Amino acid sequence: MNDFDGVMRQLDDVIGLERVKAVHVNDSQFGLSSHKDRHANIGDGHLGIPFFTRMVTTRVCHGCR
Repeated sequence: MNDFDGVMRQLDDVIGLERVKAVHVNDSQFGLSSHKDRHANIGDGHLGIPFFTRMVTTRVCHGCR
């Protein structure tokens, strides 16, 4: 993901972050536009640990359980 903050802004603009109750994410064996949906263990794929660290430490996720 190249623009995490932009995605969060767009999500907020379109449906409102306060309405998001859950998000399902997984790492990916293949890169963007590969047209293949193969999961990888978190941190072992193309998204990597930095993505997941950013996701769970963002202001948006504060208070998430």
